[in-house]
Amino acid sequence: MVEFLDLPIDILPLILAFVVKSSHLAAGALVDKTWNEFATPRLYERVSIFSWHKDAKTKVLLLFKTLSTYPHLAKHVRRLEVRDFPKAILHLPTSSDDTSIPDLVLEGIKNCKGLHSCVWTRDGSLSSEILEALSWIEPLRQLELNGHSQGQYDPRLLAHFRGLQKVSIIMPSSAVVSQFQRMTKVSGGNLRNVTIICKSSSVLTDATLEEMAPGLPNLEQFFITGCPKVTERGVSAIVPDCDMRAFAQHCTHTNALQSLHSITLTTPPSLNTTFHSTATVGDEPPKVSRLEAEWIAWTQNVNHMLSASPHLERFQLYATSTSSATTELVRGPGLDHVLRAFWAEIVRLHGAMIKRFSVLRMAVGEDGEPRSTLGSSNAPA
Repeated sequence: MVEFLDLPIDILPLILAFVVKSSHLAAGALVDKTWNEFATPRLYERVSIFSWHKDAKTKVLLLFKTLSTYPHLAKHVRRLEVRDFPKAILHLPTSSDDTSIPDLVLEGIKNCKGLHSCVWTRDGSLSSEILEALSWIEPLRQLELNGHSQGQYDPRLLAHFRGLQKVSIIMPSSAVVSQFQRMTKVSGGNLRNVTIICKSSSVLTDATLEEMAPGLPNLEQFFITGCPKVTERGVSAIVPDCDMRAFAQHCTHTNALQSLHSITLTTPPSLNTTFHSTATVGDEPPKVSRLEAEWIAWTQNVNHMLSASPHLERFQLYATSTSSATTELVRGPGLDHVLRAFWAEIVRLHGAMIKRFSVLRMAVGEDGEPRSTLGSSNAPA
């Protein structure tokens, strides 16, 4: 009778790939030498610190003490995610072996020589020394950090990261924003993904994006939010071909979206206006207004863009309100037939595959046609 230990050792990594909980991986590492050899890299591959972790202060100290003391374990870390970091521990005098806490953290980071991704978003816990230590890690390709630099770290160190492919900066200060051009320039065209998250901040402007654009020739994804000083001028500098008609033609011509599974769109601000009609019964059919013509063109371009996306499963469309009332719908007599045609074409093209259909602040139609004709039962409108 064949027992588990008789199975070929080659399939052990495949088995461990399905083990998710760190406690289970830790138990697997204690089975024997062979299991330890395969389970330990999986156990340390991703290290995370979140605010909901119990006894976070103690765990942070233990984590960085382990990483600093045992380089053979730290070398397995591929993703270091510091979402919470008790700032008080940085002011503790020493650890139990007379090593200062900041030195313990720095030594632990330096030992993560295979680090590919680092997230450090806890406000007030990021220092110049930590940034410099991270910048020396050659395999590092992804960096997400808190952009509040005042009194915390020197923003000029951000230009020391030369191999980044993905960067996310949360709540950047003006000093950090001033380094964006240098960051993109030293990346040597490696950056593929850029995310900038603000909270109604005016520090990011069109001029900043125009300065960044030359350093982003291979950009694949660009996301910004909370930046009221950014207009289509700045976005066009980053994404020159953002005209929907030109973009749709490019996508269909190159089959760029043939593997697309999910898309989220926001209607242009110029379209987010309520339609009004003064026509009465017996009047001549009203002429197509400029706004209605723009809606027709935009919806047709969207459908044209998605016509070569046979695997589309999730479609989300948002209309940004022109008023402070976030529940205001973009609707009106002149818009209803345009939207009905739009929904019908979406259903015709993708109804068999759609699993999620989401619309915000737009009238879907009183007859509920999109909901009833979609191929999936769990497609909310």
